[in-house]
Amino acid sequence: SFLFSKSPETEPDWGGEGGTLDATSFEGTPALHDDLEKEMGPATAGALLGGMEQQEVREALLPAFLLPVRERPEINEEMANMQRLKEAAPEHVRWRSPTVVAADPTAVAVAGAMRVLARGWAQRNSCPDLGLLRDTAEPGSASSAEVDFLTDANRRSLQVLRLREDAAARDEYRVLLESFPAITIMKVGHAQLETPEGRARALGQLVNKHNGEIVELDKASVSWTLERVVPGAASAARSEQWYCCEYGVRPGHADLDFGWPGDSAEHIAQVQFEVSKVIEKENFTQPRACLFPNWRMQVNRVICPCSQPTSGYEWARKGTVVTLGELFLALGKCYTATQIYGFYRTLRIVALKRRKGVGAHTPGSGSVTGVTGGPLQAARLRLDLRRNEEQLLAEYVAANELDHLDATKKNIGAAIRY
Repeated sequence: SFLFSKSPETEPDWGGEGGTLDATSFEGTPALHDDLEKEMGPATAGALLGGMEQQEVREALLPAFLLPVRERPEINEEMANMQRLKEAAPEHVRWRSPTVVAADPTAVAVAGAMRVLARGWAQRNSCPDLGLLRDTAEPGSASSAEVDFLTDANRRSLQVLRLREDAAARDEYRVLLESFPAITIMKVGHAQLETPEGRARALGQLVNKHNGEIVELDKASVSWTLERVVPGAASAARSEQWYCCEYGVRPGHADLDFGWPGDSAEHIAQVQFEVSKVIEKENFTQPRACLFPNWRMQVNRVICPCSQPTSGYEWARKGTVVTLGELFLALGKCYTATQIYGFYRTLRIVALKRRKGVGAHTPGSGSVTGVTGGPLQAARLRLDLRRNEEQLLAEYVAANELDHLDATKKNIGAAIRY
């Protein structure tokens, strides 16, 4: 009611001429000054970089007429400082930043239209499902299935390189080659992008930057199913490309970026259905809760352990996946490389970029056919086995028909030697 009452008889003195506010008459508290003088913490820097990434994705997805006019960084000092902050930040080449969320409603709508188009292309071209990783029944063949999956994905991604040699294909994908993201321009320069051949070569360089990386096409179509532990999976030392965190460190909490579906009623119902199906068909006698997923102990982006590691079961991720090169081919007749790359950055990562000089089969190995000799390779393999210690112990218990073994150092060592 105060806002609608009559004006006071005397106008308050605001401390400036003509009723204007004198900003110099205000002083911050000592606590404020101390806080402003502190170095920027990682959380603040991460939030600033995340905001800039969201803005970049928005600008990449939306056409020019929907974007506001912005001052150039060299004109606006604040923007220049932000740009310097971003350039000074370490580039996440392999363990890149989590998925960028397209928060702008218009950008979300554009991304949705691109997803529908890509989904139709994926169906027509039989893009693989993560379920192919489970198509193995031979002991010790889990690693082979993963090698085949990663190798085939990389081969499909590199099909976009045909634009380098095929002039007709470049004409067919002329929209794709019209515009490139800033990261490509900074790498190759404007001169290379002046010719169609140079732009096609730049496209290949951008694909190579994400060599080995696989993303989830549609988060809404992903599911988790309860499966038996794949024979030999733990002893096969699964590729680090599937790790949630570097060095196979457990995140320690449920994370949407690693495939956790969230606490939706649909996911809870799916978990209950999968558990009931196993109990009925397999005559499972342990408590029902033993089969629930334990997201805090997740190490692998496509596998989540059960609450009881020795249950003999694990949760497997299912869903259509694509690569950057495939998205260029799927959407390149309607969208530019800038727009497609912006869309790509909104998709959840399933397999990480392959480390330079390392094959797709096992961490630290330089040969596709096997682990090379030497004490360093043996030590690395032993470390990788320990990262899968719970699953390894479960296989050891099952193979020797034991009732139960605690995950002690002695028992884990016996399982490794076995």
